[in-house]
Amino acid sequence: MGITTPARDPVFKPGDVIEGRYRIIREIGSGGMGTVYLTEHVLIKRRLAIKVLHPEFATDADVIERFMNEARAVGTLGHPNIVESTDMGFARDEMPYIVFEYLEGSALSDEVYRLQGLPVRRALKIAHQIASALEAAHAAGIIHRDLKSDNIFLTHRDEVPDHVKVLDFGISRFGEAEQVSRGGGGRASLAMGTPEFMAPEQVTNPDSVEERTDIYA
Repeated sequence: MGITTPARDPVFKPGDVIEGRYRIIREIGSGGMGTVYLTEHVLIKRRLAIKVLHPEFATDADVIERFMNEARAVGTLGHPNIVESTDMGFARDEMPYIVFEYLEGSALSDEVYRLQGLPVRRALKIAHQIASALEAAHAAGIIHRDLKSDNIFLTHRDEVPDHVKVLDFGISRFGEAEQVSRGGGGRASLAMGTPEFMAPEQVTNPDSVEERTDIYA
């Protein structure tokens, strides 16, 4: 779940328990904002994924806000093609974390590279599910802003392959709230996203980002 970054000292190790509920099994991966761990709920024994904000960002209000935006986005949408968030809280040293459903499968990018492309019928099936997820997000006033093949996960559902889960709403924009903030004299937005997937206006005028930015990606 995300691009790996230079090695950090692990915040948690196998066997550690977060807030008395989630036992760490192993690290899954690390991205720009946080580290993702495979965990097990100590009571119900369900396996879950937990993303913990990197310690160096624990006092950065802007990063914490973006991190919380991810929990807010996926926790409220409840769409079958958007990764489900079930809980959030603060681990040791006030580091925020988000609990997600644990997914088994592969990123769309890995599958494309493995096969050197996808058959048209399969690509359309995947694209249709991505569009459905975007429709739900946009209807709720949420713009993803970093939609890319690394953030599309393919898993099985009821034995049916290629069930899509859209991941990583960490830099999503919440339309109404941010429009009010900008109207009140807030500072200009910074360009955020992955260059290969960014619409031109996302680079030249980040404040103009809207639903069509995700469609372009």
